[in-house]
Amino acid sequence: LPYVVVAIEHWADVTKIDQIETGAPSREHELVCGHSDEAAFVLSARKLVARQYLSEGYITAADIDRNGILRSVVDPYHASSAYFIAFDDQLGQVVATIRQIQFDVASGAKSFPMMSYLDLWPSSRDHLEQSSPESWVELSGLAKEHWVATEIVNRLYREMWARSFA
Repeated sequence: LPYVVVAIEHWADVTKIDQIETGAPSREHELVCGHSDEAAFVLSARKLVARQYLSEGYITAADIDRNGILRSVVDPYHASSAYFIAFDDQLGQVVATIRQIQFDVASGAKSFPMMSYLDLWPSSRDHLEQSSPESWVELSGLAKEHWVATEIVNRLYREMWARSFA
C-alpha cells in the first residue's frame, strides 16, 4: 500500500500544499515533511541521526550521550542548524531528517564542517572564500529509517531548497 507525503511550509502551518505517493511499509499512512524548530522534533531528529550513524559505523557508541544524541564535541553544529523532518503521524515519530548548518557570527567561515575538516581543492576553497559565508548553508545529518523510500529524502531536499529562497 502507498503512503502519502504532505508537505508544509513550516511545522506550525497545517495547510496541505501537495501530496506524493511512494512505496510504503505494510500499511497506508501519512508522512508530514517540512522544517521544524520545535524542540521535541529536533531532539527526535538528532536521535535518529545518532542511531543510524552508529548502525552504519560512522560513529562509535562513545560518541553518543545519555540522551541518545551525538555529543557536542562530535557535533558542535546543532545549535546553528535548521532541521527538516519527515514525521509519521501513525507511529508518532520522526522517520527521516536532514539539516542545514547555517552561518554563526562567532565562528565565521568555520561555521561549516567543510571549511574546518575537508581538504578542499584550492580552486574550490578560493571560490568559497571570495563569497559571503553569511549566505551559505551546509547540508548535514541525513538519516532515515530503513523502510523510508528515497522519494522522502528527495522531498526533504525540496523543502530545504524552497526555504533557502523564501
